[in-house]
Amino acid sequence: MSLMQRVAAIFGVTFLAVAALGFTVTGVAMPGMGETMESAPRLFGLFPLNVTHNLVHLAFGLWGVLAASRHGRAITYAFVSGVLYAILAGVGAFWPTMAGIVPIGGYDVGLHLAVAIALIGCAVYSATTEGDAAPATTSPRG
Repeated sequence: MSLMQRVAAIFGVTFLAVAALGFTVTGVAMPGMGETMESAPRLFGLFPLNVTHNLVHLAFGLWGVLAASRHGRAITYAFVSGVLYAILAGVGAFWPTMAGIVPIGGYDVGLHLAVAIALIGCAVYSATTEGDAAPATTSPRG
């Protein structure tokens, strides 16, 4: 198992755990639109959540676990997830409730940025080092 496969598996399992914990805080009922940062339930008293937020964590978790099966998929997962989390950090800084759809402001901004840096950093590191590369295939043309 390559470094990137381990990274994808670790982030995948972590996102699944966060989703499960989130559902213990929010339940599974989908409330109406209009969630505010003040009214959103919080994980560990810090991170605002709702069911939509939990479903996003669940999706990233499942994707990470599935991506861990192959080196190339794991790099793609880390890079694309990292970019998406960087975007979420930026959006959360300026639009913390995304029109009441999902609360991603407050402490989530810093956490999303840290996740983005870690995932993108691992993907770039893996792509630029030969020690963690997937087995080479030879071309019939040499």
